[in-house]
Amino acid sequence: MVASLTRDPADEPDLAARLMKNAFSHLENELLEQKPLCILLAPEWRRSRDKPIGNDALVSIAGVVRSLGEISPPQKNWDTILSNMLQIPILQPDNAPVYRSAVLPLPKALGLIGNCDSSVTDQVRSWFTALIEDQDILDSIAIDSVTLADSASRIGAQLRSRWFRGIRRETVFLDINVLRFPDADHPFFELYKLKVDAWMQRWPFFSLRRSMNGLTGVFQAYKFQPQKSIINELSPQTLDKAIQEAEALLDSKGQLLLAFG
Repeated sequence: MVASLTRDPADEPDLAARLMKNAFSHLENELLEQKPLCILLAPEWRRSRDKPIGNDALVSIAGVVRSLGEISPPQKNWDTILSNMLQIPILQPDNAPVYRSAVLPLPKALGLIGNCDSSVTDQVRSWFTALIEDQDILDSIAIDSVTLADSASRIGAQLRSRWFRGIRRETVFLDINVLRFPDADHPFFELYKLKVDAWMQRWPFFSLRRSMNGLTGVFQAYKFQPQKSIINELSPQTLDKAIQEAEALLDSKGQLLLAFG
């Protein structure tokens, strides 16, 4: 399932969180058809909505929106988005990028669908939390470990078949890219990717090795600060225009009115 981001979220600025909650509340039928949850790029607003945003952040918001808007939808993948962000002159990377990957082997039988053993859901919860290591992001995407384990059991059931004995099969469970915009208390951008695959390793029936299934996760995150030295060199006219563009993307409460196509 590829989530559409062409709608206007004027009344729902926390688009990423809403997409996650809606997607996972309706994920059952999608997984039964082996359709992954994919979000090419979701904008996410931050927490401080009652404080004015500084001009440097406003200028950088205008520049980022304009630059990403030039990427055609078919090319809007993680590599293209990241490359674009790294080349925006008024941004500078802040700190080293984060890259974590982890594999979680799971019992061959996860339990009845919709009724996974609590020890399995605890495993999934701990694994998922350690993979991301960011409570704000965990709260934002709101993926329940029971749902994750239950969905993995469904995918595992689909992958189990005599026809596929002796091979390894993988399927994308979720693949989301999110751009978190700055606010007064967090004057920087965060771009992150979360990808989880469900897999099964089957050995031939005569092998002594046990068949396995599980999850593989990858989390990547980049932080970008406004490049003040470059912004300070812009003409007053350019600054005013950029600030006006950014303010036009905010509602009366300073919340983002933006969706990427």
